[in-house]
Order: sequence, then C-alpha cells, then structure tokens
Amino acid sequence: LGAAVVSAPLTARFVTVPKQDMPGALGFIADHEATDATVAAIFIASKPARYYADQLAPGQTLVDARSTDAPDAARAASERPVIAVSTFHRALAAAEPTLDQALRRDFEEIAHFPGTVGDGAVTVWRERVTPSEAVPPR
Repeated sequence: LGAAVVSAPLTARFVTVPKQDMPGALGFIADHEATDATVAAIFIASKPARYYADQLAPGQTLVDARSTDAPDAARAASERPVIAVSTFHRALAAAEPTLDQALRRDFEEIAHFPGTVGDGAVTVWRERVTPSEAVPPR
C-alpha cells in the first residue's frame, strides 16, 4: 500500500503528460500561425512530425530540415518566417552542432511541450526577422 501511495503522483504525471507531444506542438502551430506557414521539422523531429502532419492546418507545409542548409531551403519556399519544431535537443547538439547553433541563433522559442521521455520535450520556434523582412498578415 505504501508503494502505491508514493507512486500515485508519478503515475498521474505519466497519464497526463504524453511521452512526446508532437500532436500538441503541431496543433499549436495550426492554431497560432499563418495558414500558409512553412514548418521545418528539425533533425530527429522529422519522423514524428511527418506522422502527425495531419494536425497542421490545411495549407501549412511541413518540410524536413535535417541539415544546416534545410532551413535556407524552407525560407526560399515561403514569404513568411519559417516555423520550426524540434525535439531531443541534446542529440541535435551532439550530432549536428551547426544546425543546433543555427536554430538557436536564427529562431526564437515560442512554445514548449514537455514529455515524459528523457529530453523528449517538443519545442516550437519562429524565425527571427528584421522589421524590413516582415510580411504583413494576409
């Protein structure tokens, strides 16, 4: 009985917080970003983002961004600032440090979705733009 009492708060967390909330992150993008937004799934985030891509709004485009030139390709495909989604940030920093640095330099964090998988939180980023680059809302 004592073990059940001690583990109840932990069990409640695992029941209420998903292992990795990619559907929540993409739903956030669908609700808060332009309907023609380009969404770059960074490195390891590309596979779960593809799986849950139906959570994006119609007209929002998901692109894989597994290398440092991928955000540039995403920028070329859109007049609007690119939205990025990432996860497993330690793995990204270790395997692709240049991509990790570019993400942190060129994007600002706008939402964070915790998960129960170690380092599996999902982060949503918006590309930083200068006022002269800003595109008015449609």
